[in-house]
Amino acid sequence: MFIRWMLKKIRGKDNIPLVITNLLEFTLYFFIISTFFTIGLKFIENISWNEAVWQVWQTSTTIGYGNRPAEPVAGRSVTMILGIFAVAILGVVISSSVDLKQLLADRRRLGMMNNPYKDGYVIFNYPGDNIKLFIQEIVSREPDVGICIVDSRMEELPTMVTSIHNKIHFIRGYSHEKLTYEKAAIKENKKVIIFPVDPSSPESDLAASRLVDLVLRFIVERTKVIYLLIDPNNKWMFDDKAVPVLQNLEMLATVQECQDAHSSAVVQTILMNTEGANTQTIYPKQLVGHTWGDFVINSIRVSEKLKVAFNPLALIHEKGIDACPESSKKIEEGDKISIIAHSGLDWDNFERELCQS
Repeated sequence: MFIRWMLKKIRGKDNIPLVITNLLEFTLYFFIISTFFTIGLKFIENISWNEAVWQVWQTSTTIGYGNRPAEPVAGRSVTMILGIFAVAILGVVISSSVDLKQLLADRRRLGMMNNPYKDGYVIFNYPGDNIKLFIQEIVSREPDVGICIVDSRMEELPTMVTSIHNKIHFIRGYSHEKLTYEKAAIKENKKVIIFPVDPSSPESDLAASRLVDLVLRFIVERTKVIYLLIDPNNKWMFDDKAVPVLQNLEMLATVQECQDAHSSAVVQTILMNTEGANTQTIYPKQLVGHTWGDFVINSIRVSEKLKVAFNPLALIHEKGIDACPESSKKIEEGDKISIIAHSGLDWDNFERELCQS
């Protein structure tokens, strides 16, 4: 009865691929037959349980070491029957295992598997050739981070993308399907980045704003949502919980270069993780109450003392970002400071030295 119930359960799952039901069913058959013949050999051959299991394994796998062959007619008959059934069933099990491995590889390649990564990045809408630079910059700072790309327009990711990093996952999903957000494991990841479907059309901001609203339903507090904004005038469409990045930063960099030579190259160097020092956000605690001027002056002394490259950049507070604070401006509770430094800066030690200098 139990065996019938198990087989009924296995065959009755319509949502399970046939290769999986075959593997489960024939594995069950193999286990039952092996158990039956182990018991038979144990008593017919009058041998130990260990020896009985060993003989069944030898026969089933066609290894046949022959260190203790069956002797009575009954034992040999059992071994012959076992060899016929067990070898055939084990062949099906092995074949089904190979088919299952290929099935999982195909489902993963075609974007049908759930995102297996945590504390990584989820990207909505494949950004084209820009994805290569994006992945290289992210991986240069986080070599083991997982990246999941969600897109409905692609059948599978190009080999060019999967060859850049060994932790790239693809989900072929649609923004109107709840299952897409669940498969992407948004709650378990730290950043969700939304690219516009058509970067050349400001109307894509409308679709992106709708996607931002849907993503925000599935995230937890620690997950940050970032979207690329094509037209700054469309920012009103988006929830304030999400962070905008202007799609036309290249144009702004060009304008800035016209006004101040080398400025675009400076900004590009700061933004690229693969080139020297980068911007970092630090959270002052002991510096609260100190002026910006004192912080800047003392940071030069401390950087020389600790032999650490350190450059103050901007003060971030509730009202916005002050890229050029007055020297008398005080650092208040809750403020953050943007700096330029190499990765691995020990800010706690640096701040402690700042307050002692």
